Amino acid sequence: MEWGHGRQSKVDKLHSRSFLHISRPFRLPAILVGDGRLGGISGTISAYESLKLRGYDVVAIVIEDHGLVNEVPLLSYLGNRVPVLVLPPVPQDPSDNLMEWFDKSQAVFSSLKEIMLSVYSERIQRFHDMPKRAGDIFWWPFTQHKLVPEETVTVIDSRCGENFSVHKVQNNDFIAQQFDACASWWTQGPDATLQVIL
Repeated sequence: MEWGHGRQSKVDKLHSRSFLHISRPFRLPAILVGDGRLGGISGTISAYESLKLRGYDVVAIVIEDHGLVNEVPLLSYLGNRVPVLVLPPVPQDPSDNLMEWFDKSQAVFSSLKEIMLSVYSERIQRFHDMPKRAGDIFWWPFTQHKLVPEETVTVIDSRCGENFSVHKVQNNDFIAQQFDACASWWTQGPDATLQVIL
């Protein structure tokens, strides 16, 4: 899914929801296209923080090289948590043959692909490790840990709106949306509109 506009752009004029809000339930990894120009460091950091605050996993930041070495302060700020990849400058004249630019960029795109695959594999492995770790780490009141089989442990990836994103395995791994009703249904189940009606 590609956004060709700002991260906070509104979906339409009638709703106050931004593209960040409507795509969040999909739990897609984010590749942030940062800014390699003057002033781009603060804009890129702001975009990164907007994504993180809304629950996105930013797996890489890609910037175009404008000769300002913006990747150095970005890496310093991020503490090497997210790789910052630098693409060569795009030719000024759009009528130029872009094949040379694509050739120069091939290593960056290959690295980006490897990062995406690695992050995905690590995430899936964490999901598979969670049921065992939950028994070792969490205190479950009124429960004997040995009586809870690992396959019955629900692994919650995240929460968004009124739903949990839950990891499931049926032939292959997937994330399913489940209504967040683990607390009192009467106080937390209905949304604000339905609470008034009830």
